[in-house]
Amino acid sequence: MPEEITVVLKFEGGDPDKHRIVAYEGSQSVSGFSRALVLTSHYLSTGKIRYRTPFADNVRFFIQPPHSGSLEFDIWGIINSPAPITIGGQIVLDITAASVMGIFQWVLLRAIGKRPRPKNETVKKLAEQREGDLEALTDACEPAILEAHSSIGLGVNNIVVIGNNNYIATFDRSTKEYVRASHQQHEELIAGNVSRLNVNQKSGGIYLIEEGRVVPFSIARDANPRTLGALGTSVNAYAAGKPESVSARVRRVVAPDGRIKKFIIYDAWRESELETA
Repeated sequence: MPEEITVVLKFEGGDPDKHRIVAYEGSQSVSGFSRALVLTSHYLSTGKIRYRTPFADNVRFFIQPPHSGSLEFDIWGIINSPAPITIGGQIVLDITAASVMGIFQWVLLRAIGKRPRPKNETVKKLAEQREGDLEALTDACEPAILEAHSSIGLGVNNIVVIGNNNYIATFDRSTKEYVRASHQQHEELIAGNVSRLNVNQKSGGIYLIEEGRVVPFSIARDANPRTLGALGTSVNAYAAGKPESVSARVRRVVAPDGRIKKFIIYDAWRESELETA
């Protein structure tokens, strides 16, 4: 049987008290939350992290009209549950309203620097055994979560998120600053398998065993000319099911709590070329 989800976005303070919010940034906030919902539900549906369309179509979300006399937006969703899938040979991903809300809350809280304490059993197992997946999912959702903060400080003080009548999170000026904050560390060498690469945007993701997850990266404008070729060779090998490690000289970009947001790559080479690096 299909299950329903309702996420309520409560805009508070300033303009919302006058039953209005600034149009452009307000719509961006709603869009950011909507995208984060789609990304998290896609992971539960497929066991895979995806950054752009097409997404799994068994969960659909719709925006409903604001409540009369308030500044609350409802995002309504319906789940046509597929057969459960297994990842890592042991964790069964069973997509339900409770698991969608649980992983949505995990990602929102993690992105604003809080340590989630999941209650849903599916999310508990993921946090215990596949935390790297949840960290990578948080990375994928971070642009959407930053977008969700768009209206804060522009007539809106807080956005309270309620999912199926349960408290999820509160966004305010401090969480906006946290999501926006990052700093670069010293150069270091890393080695891993490139799992995705966008040549035009010069960005992608690299799987690191020590992190247990795929970490996003961008290629520096002044990167060594061989960099793109080495990353391309690695991603092609990864797609063919024969991973080939690549070494890279990088700077890590970290959040205030030390979480790696991404790497900036200045040079990359295949392991077989290590002696020429």
